[in-house]
Amino acid sequence: MLPVPEGTANQDFTVSDQNGNHYPAQLVNDSLGRPRVLFNAEVPAFGYKQFYIDKNSINLKTSAKITKLNNGNYQLETALYKLIINPKTGGTISSLYAKKLRKEFVDQRNPIKFGGLRGNFYRDGGFKTTWDAPATVKIIENGPVQVKLEIRGKINETDFTEIITAGNLQPEINFDLLLDWKQNVGIGEDTPKGTYKLTNYQKAFYNDQTKLLAMFPLNLANQKVAVNAPFDVTESKLKNTFFSSWDSIKNNIVLNWVDVADAKSGYGMAIFTDHTTNYAHGENFPLALDVQFSGMGLWGRDHTLTGPTRLHYALMPHAGNWNKGNVWATSARWNEPMTALADVPDLKSSASMVTARSPGLMLTSAQQKDSNFTIRLFNVSDEANQTVNLNFDFDRADLISLDGKEISQLTDASFTGKNKVLKLQIPQFGFRTIRFTKAVSN
Repeated sequence: MLPVPEGTANQDFTVSDQNGNHYPAQLVNDSLGRPRVLFNAEVPAFGYKQFYIDKNSINLKTSAKITKLNNGNYQLETALYKLIINPKTGGTISSLYAKKLRKEFVDQRNPIKFGGLRGNFYRDGGFKTTWDAPATVKIIENGPVQVKLEIRGKINETDFTEIITAGNLQPEINFDLLLDWKQNVGIGEDTPKGTYKLTNYQKAFYNDQTKLLAMFPLNLANQKVAVNAPFDVTESKLKNTFFSSWDSIKNNIVLNWVDVADAKSGYGMAIFTDHTTNYAHGENFPLALDVQFSGMGLWGRDHTLTGPTRLHYALMPHAGNWNKGNVWATSARWNEPMTALADVPDLKSSASMVTARSPGLMLTSAQQKDSNFTIRLFNVSDEANQTVNLNFDFDRADLISLDGKEISQLTDASFTGKNKVLKLQIPQFGFRTIRFTKAVSN
């Protein structure tokens, strides 16, 4: 998003680049209520591209829109997806259809509602859900670049608000959840007062099935779970993520994303989260994210509710498994979005310092110190032969260790052509750190 130029807030406008290409644009308000210009920008890797806001309107074809249907449901549609939001079931999603994949991702036979919340409120009668009561739905933005709607409802008499945002060409669908707790309620499995002991094998807070969960029953058979970790991906071979004692602990932690795929059908669904939290999944238990626990927890501490709960997450349907579906790269972009600057000095129309030819090669670090430039490349893909375009000059390139010590010099044999195309062997989940001496940008 870019600030609106002076005098254009109430005028028609379009966005263009130096090559005369035009981009659909939309006037929106940021979190502080300031008018901003929103458009889809394609920018080179580790680089920039200049765009211009013009005081005229060009009719560009687009398809992002929200429609209220005759039955009271809301249809949210972009170039990639069509979602149906049902206010009668707490604003849950009754359909998520991926157009290009021609695939419905919601298990519509499951009584658990997709995108709904469920948890055991042990002081208030047991399990409660957001689909127990209707919600109100309000359209906030209605295209052409982005659509956004607001859902307001209750769970166990606590107000919740969820904002669903979808960009016309964005592969992920964003959700911003707010639970406005007014008092401390018990959520999860209860530990009766005076019964907690550090030496107990079984502890109530181990049980994720009773915590407040965001639920996602998927229309995928033969579900296989993969979840990322620092510089790694683990693929679960367990029947479920559940345990009740410390000697049977399972890995149920999600750092940035968790993915469920069906190898036979060739489809999958990734969930990105801005919280390091737990996920839940089992043979007869849908994929879910832990949203809240309140009660006796680790080391005998009473984990109480002292303020609102906020969670930002996103869904991305895809073909293939997490690797084929480009899940890691999309998560990296989602967690570290582009930065837009206004009124910058004239430069070349676009430029990139470092460009990987494979979407599975990540630039995880770049540091400039004096005249030396150091980068770290991490390979997510199963392709070890990697090629990188370097659009800057340098005197020498060295592979170095994490503590900065030289491992070996990269000789001319590592480079091809005048544009310094670097060829490296990096195994899957491996990384290389390279220091360029006397680096100068072109």
